[in-house]
Amino acid sequence: MSAPEEINFEAVQNYLQTKSGNDTTYVNTMMTAYRKCESVAQQRMQSIKQMSFGGGALSQRRCSLFSGILLSCVHMEYFMNCPANRWTDNEECALAKQFVTQCAIGTI
Repeated sequence: MSAPEEINFEAVQNYLQTKSGNDTTYVNTMMTAYRKCESVAQQRMQSIKQMSFGGGALSQRRCSLFSGILLSCVHMEYFMNCPANRWTDNEECALAKQFVTQCAIGTI
């Protein structure tokens, strides 16, 4: 994070490159997901803050939900945009991907 609810994209990219052995397909797909999901997570946080205005249980949380929301979105984005060479080509996986794509789980 470079600030609350802001991603340090350079740090994320460096981490992904290091951990993936410079697998550019993986890094590029994940970076696309992180870029999209930063704004998704920021929007969801604004909604949560509006709902918790006035002192509800959400406003009393000690930890931000931003990272969890971001990670959930990134995983779903990667799943929906998984490079073809990484995809297990079977009926069960195709059905799962079709469901996720049609339902837009994890995105706004």
